[in-house]
Amino acid sequence: MFKTIGKFDLEVWEGGHPVHITIEDERGNRIMFSHKDLSDLGNAVKEAKKAAFSSLDEVYRHEV
Repeated sequence: MFKTIGKFDLEVWEGGHPVHITIEDERGNRIMFSHKDLSDLGNAVKEAKKAAFSSLDEVYRHEV
């Protein structure tokens, strides 16, 4: 599966074990991981969003 979401390209290899995932941004920065890491990645994104939200002035918090 290949999908673009905003500024990110997501590629998920289907079939096999483990399933490999690649996320690449518009600058070519790439992170690769297995399906087993998705939960940790989701939790890391949640924490990053909380930290960014609390660090921003109130007028910009809607962007997070």
